[in-house]
Amino acid sequence: MGIHIMLFFQKKPILAVDCFNLIYKFPELEEMIYRDRLDEAKSGILNILWEYQVKAKNTKIHAFFDGSKTKGDPATEDFYKGIFTYYSQEKKADDLLKKFVRFHVSPSLLTVVSSDKEIIAYCKKFKCKSQKSEDFAVVIANFLCPKKEDEEFKNQEKLSKEEFLYWKEVFIKKKDVNKK
Repeated sequence: MGIHIMLFFQKKPILAVDCFNLIYKFPELEEMIYRDRLDEAKSGILNILWEYQVKAKNTKIHAFFDGSKTKGDPATEDFYKGIFTYYSQEKKADDLLKKFVRFHVSPSLLTVVSSDKEIIAYCKKFKCKSQKSEDFAVVIANFLCPKKEDEEFKNQEKLSKEEFLYWKEVFIKKKDVNKK
């Protein structure tokens, strides 16, 4: 795994994602795996991560895959729409993830996304954060497709300063009455 010098000067949070672990948390991508459409599933998870990275703005993502980019491709690293991607070839992606954590200058900026208990324990050892893949899949789903109620709430009119002060006084009086 090559070293990306610019990584060490960033202060942005960094996500290191165990991609096959995450692919199985999205039913449509999991189905692709079972139908032997591995390259499409990989592209699918990278596109989801790219959308998240674009909307999250303050996050850099590093994606780790078991095996090769495509059948017979010897590449171990790539850059996909602003996402660093790593391919383990004959090793396990877990080994690459551990190496990434171990040699990172600021592990406290890292959040590793994996449900692998061994990886999570390894992260604790280096004081970097971890998040289970199933939890991160929910975060992504909610972030990329907010619930309609959330959007409606955001679009509601805000109280004016006068209205706010009025209701604040009403609730304070009610609270004082309840104390007696």
